[in-house]
Amino acid sequence: MLAEHIGFAIWVVWTVVVLDLGDVGIDVSLSEQFILILAPNLLGSLLRIPYSFAMPRFGGRAWTTISAGLCWCRPDSRT
Repeated sequence: MLAEHIGFAIWVVWTVVVLDLGDVGIDVSLSEQFILILAPNLLGSLLRIPYSFAMPRFGGRAWTTISAGLCWCRPDSRT
């Protein structure tokens, strides 16, 4: 529950950060701001669909473990 709260908080804060990028000296056009706000929102909403079907299939704890483990599998890691 805490992880979901943190995820939504970052999601909301990201929109505010993108809108204030011009105030800190980063020049972005209106279309670039739109893309920066759209991409995480669209990706998050589309990934909710398979995520919601996986919970009943694999079980809540198992799927949470699998999905958290996917965050650690970075194909570009050089360690």
